Amino acid sequence: MKAQSGFTLVELIIVIVILGILSAVALPRFIDFSGDAEEAALSANAAAISSAMSINYAACTLGKSECEDVADCTLAEVNNVLTQDLDTTKYTGALKTGETPPAANGNSAICTLSATGVTETAEFTVIRWQ
Repeated sequence: MKAQSGFTLVELIIVIVILGILSAVALPRFIDFSGDAEEAALSANAAAISSAMSINYAACTLGKSECEDVADCTLAEVNNVLTQDLDTTKYTGALKTGETPPAANGNSAICTLSATGVTETAEFTVIRWQ
């Protein structure tokens, strides 16, 4: 009688399962998406600021009591129009290089939002109202 050699189906399935478990555990250690997530959060926050500035300007022009004074790009001013304040220890707002501060109500300026640990910056629009 001839002896059979090779692996059984059960043995092959066990090896595939073990390799799958190892890759699920080891792969996140080699691939880090936290930088991409931080950049996406920065862009999302900048977009939220621009939207909040537009809504605030509309409320101010209509004479609503929800109108907040905004004069510059600092987070102290920006947080006035946001429903949830940005962390001032993590984020910084500044006037974009080459831009002039808005001088009169309704004037706008482009600002940059930066975060600690993130190399990219994001832009948002501030609309002055005082």
